[in-house]
Amino acid sequence: ADGRVPDRLVSDLIRAHRDAHGKRTAPVGLDSALAHLDGLNVPTHNLGVYSHTSLLTCCRDPREGRRVDAMRRESDTASTGHYWSAMVDVYARSGDYRGAESVLDEMVESTRREHDEGRGTGRPLPAPPLAAYTSFLSACHKLVSRGDVHPRIKSDAGDRAWERWKEMRIHSVPPDAMAYGALLRILAARGQPERAIDVLEEVAASLMLPTHAETLPDGTTIETSDDGDGAGWYDDADGRTVRAKPTTLMYSSALNAVAKSHEVACRFSGGMARKNRKRESITSYHGRLARQVVIMAEQAEVAQDDGFVSALMRCAAAAGDASTVRAIYLASSVRRMDHLRTCGGRDHLLRLQGLIPEEDRALALGDGASSSTALSASAGGVPAVTSVEEEHAANHAAYESREYGDDTRPLATLLLAHAKAMEAGGLGNMWAGRVNRGYLCPNSLRYIESFVRPQYENLAI
Repeated sequence: ADGRVPDRLVSDLIRAHRDAHGKRTAPVGLDSALAHLDGLNVPTHNLGVYSHTSLLTCCRDPREGRRVDAMRRESDTASTGHYWSAMVDVYARSGDYRGAESVLDEMVESTRREHDEGRGTGRPLPAPPLAAYTSFLSACHKLVSRGDVHPRIKSDAGDRAWERWKEMRIHSVPPDAMAYGALLRILAARGQPERAIDVLEEVAASLMLPTHAETLPDGTTIETSDDGDGAGWYDDADGRTVRAKPTTLMYSSALNAVAKSHEVACRFSGGMARKNRKRESITSYHGRLARQVVIMAEQAEVAQDDGFVSALMRCAAAAGDASTVRAIYLASSVRRMDHLRTCGGRDHLLRLQGLIPEEDRALALGDGASSSTALSASAGGVPAVTSVEEEHAANHAAYESREYGDDTRPLATLLLAHAKAMEAGGLGNMWAGRVNRGYLCPNSLRYIESFVRPQYENLAI
């Protein structure tokens, strides 16, 4: 009515320009986004909160983020949790974890002040939202994982991340898969496999927590936890139970934590010492941790992508076992060769998994004619319609190639393993012998640390 462009439409225009001309690792910048709006004759002096949030996703550094916040204050636009989460993400992309932490405190005070002044869009935030905590954890990981940062700063970033993680649980902000993944990446960079395995066990326990349906006064039905020892631990502020589905990143990070811990032990804790078979005992301990993580990943039925395979190869490479690294690499390549499965086609594998093949499902639904038509069309040269899963996999592969390029981690880890195996005075000669079956064999891990303790006679008079 007043000739203004809807705020959601402006937000979509900004995000379309951001995705077309930039990447998450290299945003387009605030000036480019504002020039795009000027080219479309869209006024920028009275944008809404959705547009300001989209502008934050285009910022390259915190300075541009503060320019967007100044624009929001000049237009007297109320902020939301999504807006402040995007602001934390701006600091996270730059690795400024202290600035991101200051935004966490600023958003609570700002929403409370706007609510008291009557300008807020809803109730004030008692605590930062989950997306803000996740972005803060990623900012801490950016510092902890770098090798050119002072150890004191890395330790401070890791400690602040763990304190915010405990604060998140105190304020009833249940984590999702992305939050767990961000925390596990920090534990992997710090080399804390025991704490990482505890976090994985917590994720598995949340999936087995009994729940029941509960109807709210407004008529909506939510899923909430039953009364018991774990009641409310995974419930949000509204009482809804949040379940984090295990992802490949979680287990890959746990394996990287095992490898990092072994490397730190070899450098600072006598992990290369031969006296009393100390190097064998340290290697056996980390090997059992790696086996535990792999077993948990198999039980969770997560996809074992190149990141998972390279993390497992890195664990064996830290122990100097190049043969096991080659075996892992070849096994992962063979498991992805679907044309080698001669025991049956795709329908046969679906039946073995207890699922219904597509043809049987179409016949059961009484759609046999359409299925036969589709089959004849695909056989006649017309491309068949892809499923939602196949389309998602293709789009995700294209996104990974555009954002990160080709994945060379398995080959790089393979070269690293051979370099460590050939290192003078290293751990490569520890895996010799006919009875030795490698890093992932429990019997071999037990054999390498066992030795005959001499029993000296007391010849004292």
